[in-house]
Amino acid sequence: MVSVKLIKNITAQDLAVASARTCYSGNGPIIFNHVSEHGIKSDLHESIRASTLLAGHNTTRQHLYFTFVLDKISRQAIWSFLHSHPFYNSEQVSQRYVQMKKENFHIPQELNETQRELFQTGLDNSFEAYKQLQQMLIPSVEEEYYTRFSARKGKEKYSKDIQKKSQEIARYILPVSAHAYMYHTVSALTLMRMYQCQKLFNVPTEQKAIVSAMVDAIKNYDSSFQKELDLLKSYDLEDTLEFKLHAEIFRDNKNKTNPYQQQFAQEFDMDLGDKRSKLIGYDSNAEENLARAVRSILQVPKEQMTNQQALEYLLNPAYNKLLADTNNVTTFTKFCSCLPMVNYTFMKKLSHSADSQNQRHRMVSETTPIFQLGDKFEVVLPGLIEQNPQIQEYCMQSVGQLESIAAKLRDSGASEEAIQYIAPNAIALRVLEQGNLRDRLHKFRLRLCANAQEEIWRSSVEEALQIKEVHPTIGKFLLPPCGVRYLAQTKPYCPEGDRYCGLPLWQKPIEEYRRGI
Repeated sequence: MVSVKLIKNITAQDLAVASARTCYSGNGPIIFNHVSEHGIKSDLHESIRASTLLAGHNTTRQHLYFTFVLDKISRQAIWSFLHSHPFYNSEQVSQRYVQMKKENFHIPQELNETQRELFQTGLDNSFEAYKQLQQMLIPSVEEEYYTRFSARKGKEKYSKDIQKKSQEIARYILPVSAHAYMYHTVSALTLMRMYQCQKLFNVPTEQKAIVSAMVDAIKNYDSSFQKELDLLKSYDLEDTLEFKLHAEIFRDNKNKTNPYQQQFAQEFDMDLGDKRSKLIGYDSNAEENLARAVRSILQVPKEQMTNQQALEYLLNPAYNKLLADTNNVTTFTKFCSCLPMVNYTFMKKLSHSADSQNQRHRMVSETTPIFQLGDKFEVVLPGLIEQNPQIQEYCMQSVGQLESIAAKLRDSGASEEAIQYIAPNAIALRVLEQGNLRDRLHKFRLRLCANAQEEIWRSSVEEALQIKEVHPTIGKFLLPPCGVRYLAQTKPYCPEGDRYCGLPLWQKPIEEYRRGI
């Protein structure tokens, strides 16, 4: 008879030792209250705890998870630190759907009084631009919205939807110092790694405050957690190779800005061409190898199953119906274990706002740049702003005001760490991104939906089309959720219910996908 026990009320250290000892126990699992006697840790307990940590045998620290409610965390710290690795879970307030408030911005504590006044001026200007842009955008958003949802025209209850769409676009002008609140869950091991790396790029001061508060919260009920941290090496920013190379670049530069940044941007953009995201790496024989992987699952020869048959069985939701499950069960199926055999690499240029969404696809990894503001702020703007000269001019005037604030802060001696918080959400980032087919299928299923943020949607359409060009069979199954469910004949085709985007994309090939908002 199977025995299942739920472990409760245990410290990270006791659970680490109990699970470690279970690996070598001949008498069944070691239950945590057997680790110590009468509440007193044995020498063996302490020896195992320390030795496994120092040797790097740390899966034992992944059994216990902590969930925090974080508030007044800047968007920059979330992008730079909390979401820059794959080992977490977050539910974060959305700037797309929740109206920002004037007081909800991070002001770096290291700024002096004059610098704080300058910084606050930048915040005030951008917040006024945010409110004004929303009003300026409403006519264009209204036209696009009722083109998509013609039956809703004239009904007052949909005015809130139009307001939110305008708000979503206007947020591009808000600085990355904007506050967010969130649920954030990490394992004991991840928190220990965060503790080690809290002082690294890009915003070590705020990162240290966040990690210190998280650790203090745990120590309030488990004081022994400090023993784990005491055994870890904590890295200073100056210890890292990227800091040393970065410092070398700036050594003779009195302006404190990267003298090569513009040249890098020009070189990157020349390679990128007219695309937002460009395919730069893939296996030419990916489809053949994917078919081989399918046959290895079934243990059949090519004579029994051709490459084309194998790919259809694997990728076509009409056969592989688990692909249509909204809970993404692909990591549990024999067939879908073939999908990670294929990888794609893209170079892409996107806004800070879009990259913050992009990085939530944690298994599709990207290069996270050292965030450095130049003398001029290069931005990536939503389509409705670019298409309206008056709105675009107003938006760029607001960007110019933030540029001016950054320059004045730099001249006043403010640190580059503090200055970066004044950058707008629209600031351009250039990254490389790599992911396997299984994780990209999941990403495309979410981001090819017309409810996805517009910029990341457009990038995803470009990426799917480029994959389709080099791998036609794989490419034809890179679809939004409604397209996958249509092929699987899983109804309703759109799983979003009241959040239906209004575009029946399951009826169109990806080459015909269009959207204005």
